[in-house]
Amino acid sequence: MKESKMKINLRQYAISGVLLLLVIFFSVTQKSFLRLDNLMNVLRQISVMGIVAVGSTFVLLSGGLDLSVGSLLAVTGTLTASLMVNFHMPPIPAALLGICASMILGALCGLLVQFLTLPPMIATLGMMTSARGAAYLITGGLPIYDLPEDIKFLGKGTVFGVVPVPVIIMLVCFLLGWVFLETTYLGKNFYALGGNPEAARLAGIPIGLYRVTTYIISGFACGIGGIVLLYRVNSGQPGAAMGMEMEVITSCVLGGVSLNGGEGKISCVLIGCLVVGLLSNGLTIMQVNEYWQQVFTGMVLILAVCIDRITKIQRVKKAKK
Repeated sequence: MKESKMKINLRQYAISGVLLLLVIFFSVTQKSFLRLDNLMNVLRQISVMGIVAVGSTFVLLSGGLDLSVGSLLAVTGTLTASLMVNFHMPPIPAALLGICASMILGALCGLLVQFLTLPPMIATLGMMTSARGAAYLITGGLPIYDLPEDIKFLGKGTVFGVVPVPVIIMLVCFLLGWVFLETTYLGKNFYALGGNPEAARLAGIPIGLYRVTTYIISGFACGIGGIVLLYRVNSGQPGAAMGMEMEVITSCVLGGVSLNGGEGKISCVLIGCLVVGLLSNGLTIMQVNEYWQQVFTGMVLILAVCIDRITKIQRVKKAKK
């Protein structure tokens, strides 16, 4: 029992060691890496990814997968921008409608997975393509500029002139996710759903409702992230967040969230986001070619999935013994 618990702890905290090694390496090789403005820039850059990762953690814990997050970000941003600029709607109602649209699309993914038993990858891959097309239709293929200034601080503001507002929003999302998953009975049910759906059903957990809810939460997180991203780039971009889904999955898996569901800590997902962000930032400072950066990021994802798979196989072998 102690040995098993030790292995779980080692897996949870190994990512912290990776983060520390990255910080040491880039600090030694690049003098500008540890500057406050650069570190704040890293946090600002990962803020949207972190917000979305909170929602994706719920999906992954339940045994699902969401590949549509980048497209939902784009839909939220372009719809909100269009409502404000083309239809002169006040910023807050427009933002709320954009977030609601993302939640509806998320709910649709959940319904396809639960009631039509589509594989999560197929359902969300189809939504990824359709939602991206919708974003281009909303804008006519062109970015939407001249956004109202009312809620510009959500993307570009700072607290005390140092900490970016998007970072504060990200940390609040992680805190709320942690409180819900780690301290509430409902949160434990998401782990139960991913760990053993049949046992969860027999225990009286409405697995259909919970599974659809995870995709709604993911859509909500994408909606929040979409508004932040909209004001970060100060325009509604139909091509925004292209490839974001892979960064989010990498961050979650690095943080110890199992692709098989039922295992992972949302606090470690934040560290996973930091690893992805610091790796990208450090390689950029070192002037590593962008295409090589994609190679490294892909290798990190493959490595993280391999570790997750090996851990699962070892656990199954021990259970048989």
